[in-house]
Amino acid sequence: MAKIESWLHCDLKKAVQVQELKGNVFSLDNNGSRIRVRIFDNGEKATVSGTVTAKCILADDSTVNVNGSLATVDGQSVASVDIPQGCLLVPGTIRIAIKLTDSSVITTL
Repeated sequence: MAKIESWLHCDLKKAVQVQELKGNVFSLDNNGSRIRVRIFDNGEKATVSGTVTAKCILADDSTVNVNGSLATVDGQSVASVDIPQGCLLVPGTIRIAIKLTDSSVITTL
C-alpha cells in the first residue's frame, strides 16, 4: 500500500506554527496521504497519551472530521492522520488541524 507521508514537528514548549505542505492532493485519492507529527518537549523526544483527531477545513469552509492514531516510534510519540476522500471533494486549499485529546485537555499539534 503506497502512501505519501508528510512529517512535521511540534514542540510542546513552543507556540504552534502553521506549517505549509508543498504539493497537491487529488480528488480521487482515498487515505493515500498521511500526515505525521513528531512530538517534542523542549527539544527532547516526548511521550504523550490520548486520541488523535483532525479537522479538515475545505475551500468552501465545510469541515470533515477525521480519526487518527498515536504511536511510539523510536521512543517518541508520533500522531498520524490519513486524509480520506471526503477531505478532497472541494477544489482549492485544505486546512488541517491535528488535535491530541487526553481527558479534558485538547492540544492542537
